[in-house]
Amino acid sequence: MDIKPFKVSIPSSELVQLHEKLLLTRLPKAVSGTNWTPDSKHVTVGFLEAVLKTWLTTYSWKDTENKLNSLPQFITTIPLDGFGDLTIQFVHSPSNASLKGQRSIPLLFLHGWPGSILEVSKALPLFNEKGFDVVAPALPGWLSSTLPTGNGFKVRHHAEIAHKLMLKLGYDEYVLQGGDWGGQIAPTLAIHPEPTFAPEETQDREAKGYTPFEENSLSRFREFKKHGTAYVEIQQAKPLTLGVGLHDSPMGLLAWIADKILDWSDSFPRNPKGYKWTNEELITWTLLHYFGDLGPIGPFHMYVANRLESEDGEWEWKGMKYVQVLTGVSALRWENEMVPRAWAEREAKVVWWREHERGGHFAVYEMPEEMVQDVVDFTCSIGIRRGV
Repeated sequence: MDIKPFKVSIPSSELVQLHEKLLLTRLPKAVSGTNWTPDSKHVTVGFLEAVLKTWLTTYSWKDTENKLNSLPQFITTIPLDGFGDLTIQFVHSPSNASLKGQRSIPLLFLHGWPGSILEVSKALPLFNEKGFDVVAPALPGWLSSTLPTGNGFKVRHHAEIAHKLMLKLGYDEYVLQGGDWGGQIAPTLAIHPEPTFAPEETQDREAKGYTPFEENSLSRFREFKKHGTAYVEIQQAKPLTLGVGLHDSPMGLLAWIADKILDWSDSFPRNPKGYKWTNEELITWTLLHYFGDLGPIGPFHMYVANRLESEDGEWEWKGMKYVQVLTGVSALRWENEMVPRAWAEREAKVVWWREHERGGHFAVYEMPEEMVQDVVDFTCSIGIRRGV
């Protein structure tokens, strides 16, 4: 098989150019006395000045590169009708049980934006200890995974690529875990043609009203839809215009990405018990979208390709059929798009549900112990056994 070990290696010339660009960073002056600043609860001029200082004085990409290369990464080609052979970068980490010749559970981990395969890094050893063989592909357009040429590369094609990768690795059955775009690709993989309606018990549950946890979820969901989705529109409508500017400016890209990370998480100080993102982490997440020929434009392709060319601008997955595959949900207090259980049951056969007072959009990265335990408990609840 054409599966080869892979190591991240950024040329020194790119690192020199990055440093020069950072030295030439021109931040605006802080504006006071207006009702529209700061435009983010987190990304202020003062915040950016502090991150820039970290970036120029203490941050080491080589240390980051070494940490990335401690992950078992590989690269391979996956053929896809209409798009040719695509190069896919992925993490493949067999479980401790699998290495002993015992039964293991294959787990396909699907990341989203502005994340990457780095999202699974903290959870990886925990999954392995619990008997899970983890496969985490970089979605096409991210990192060293090929962005297909031509139009029409949609969520279903990402799903096909991921499934073919699992088959190539010898996994014909597996558990799925996904968030953000990964949360759209996962049900596409699990889709079943019938029924196209929710079961009656789902309708009964909704008629009984919502719990306080669900009311909070709805409040955050409505607030996000009203004030937090402008990034979707511009990344979908003007990916090149936005992308060129962000690709050329490392601090501009960091401001764009850090705004989403901090606003979508349960980050401190909004939640005193929330995850404390460091400047170094925000820089690393930014650089994984900065390096490469396409930079942030590659991931932006997801937003362009999956928008239907229709007057209402609906996304491709709207109206997709009911998911019969047994589904578990980690309901997160600080997730922007968390919905009541009854809503989730309209689209999938939800048989396991756990609510967390912590956790947001990047929960697997921010609280890996809890998220791994959720996957363990869900698989146990549906009778999937592992050799540990």
